[in-house]
Amino acid sequence: MILQLNSEDKYSHLVPILQGIAHELRNPIQGLMATAAVLKLRLEGNGGAGPFLEMMLRDTARIDDVINQLLQLIQPVQVSDSTYDVTKLLEDSIRIMSERRDVSIRFQADQVPLIRMDIHMLGLAFREILTNAVESGKADVAIDVILTTEDSFVAVEIRDNGEGIAKNLLPRVFDPFVSTRPRKTGIGLCIVDRVVGLHNGAVTIQSTQGMGTEVKVKLPF
Repeated sequence: MILQLNSEDKYSHLVPILQGIAHELRNPIQGLMATAAVLKLRLEGNGGAGPFLEMMLRDTARIDDVINQLLQLIQPVQVSDSTYDVTKLLEDSIRIMSERRDVSIRFQADQVPLIRMDIHMLGLAFREILTNAVESGKADVAIDVILTTEDSFVAVEIRDNGEGIAKNLLPRVFDPFVSTRPRKTGIGLCIVDRVVGLHNGAVTIQSTQGMGTEVKVKLPF
């Protein structure tokens, strides 16, 4: 059984727009990717064409990634009426991130209550935050994940010692298409904000340039 929480989706006005964009772009982009891949194989060893086909594959793959993130942003969030372990969800998210990247993430967890959640979407939100921490601008970035309780909330803090976020950008980090890094879509934190909000939770960000960023997610139990 699935229970939809009584929380307002402040991104709902974007759903029909983003659905239309994704639908119109997906098929032609995937066609271009397939064509470029075939041409690359057929022209193997042709020094003149190779670099241009590599560029085409890279750029079309980036557009396809943007489309995937748009679809994630508007994906329904369905919160189960059963309760689940946030500790295990975080452990799984950290393991996935550590397998994909050469990074060490320290995890400190208190005993916390089980909560109702959409495991897939909340896991996606945590991985988006962890990805931002990993890509925060330092090769030797240190990341700490701390799980505690605050009043009637489970609180997850994800801290990094990266380059931080410029003061003028900080109030806009949850806006669509606002990014602190080149070639990033600026959609990831929108996904986090929407998913946490539809769990009747809240997400806040504190950051100082040159000193790092802390993202706190609070979820009711």
